[in-house]
Amino acid sequence: MNFFSTLPRADRDPIFAVAAEAKAAGPDILNGSIGIIPGEAAQPFVLESVRKAAKEWFAMTERDGFSYPSLLGVPAFRSSVTRLIFGDSEGIASAAATGGTGALSLNLELLKLLGVRRIVTPVPSWPNHRQLIAGHDLELEEVSYLHDNKPVIEPLLNFIAGCKTESLGILLQASGHNPTGKSWSDDQWCAIASALKGTKHAVLLDIAYQGLCRGVSEDVSAVKIFREAGVPLFVSWSASKNHTIYALRTGIACAVAPTKEVQAEIEAHYMILLRQMHSAAPTSGQSIVAL
Repeated sequence: MNFFSTLPRADRDPIFAVAAEAKAAGPDILNGSIGIIPGEAAQPFVLESVRKAAKEWFAMTERDGFSYPSLLGVPAFRSSVTRLIFGDSEGIASAAATGGTGALSLNLELLKLLGVRRIVTPVPSWPNHRQLIAGHDLELEEVSYLHDNKPVIEPLLNFIAGCKTESLGILLQASGHNPTGKSWSDDQWCAIASALKGTKHAVLLDIAYQGLCRGVSEDVSAVKIFREAGVPLFVSWSASKNHTIYALRTGIACAVAPTKEVQAEIEAHYMILLRQMHSAAPTSGQSIVAL
């Protein structure tokens, strides 16, 4: 009797399965299956500013070593990225995470603590959204994202209107919609915010491409719209694409808090959740982004 004989067969991740096929096909095949900015030889391009920051970070480690980091992450990283996303850091609870995926995990667990049991998201969407929601033992509801090949909000608004008593978590991509590349207009974001104002529902924005679509501030216009409307707002942000540091797994989870006391309480919960998952996130990417 093999101890592992009762282990169920694991599904293969479809994105990485295609990437493995491309790699096995040999050097003449260009692997366009995973989202990177490629260089001339199809290797990941690295921004010159990031190369300079990495050298400076390494010089710092030669002086300071590799001590254990704060559970919430590098303070300069958290403050600089929250300003990049929100325009300021006032009332923003935050915690560094292992990429945007880790930030999504943190915020999904925080939503569970707040009593959310169902997550609604427009489809098609990033395939890993479905796995993350299932992995955190949350129920998934899907609504249509496209009509006549254009992004629409009516299916989402209709679903929201039908949920009067429970709190929903609404998972949306702020810009650079994956996989369609078709993002909502600011008018559509305003209509969603108007429909959510005064409800029990919360928005979780997945921000993976800030600065790579319309512009740095334009790509987070939804953040400002929801914040001004007073809609409970959570953000999961990734530095992988816009800083070309895919392998360093650098992200941040944020939540807009109404008071400093609530902000401190949220961050205390972030620390507990991080401790349960893997303790603190790696600091190399955080330090490079901060620099």
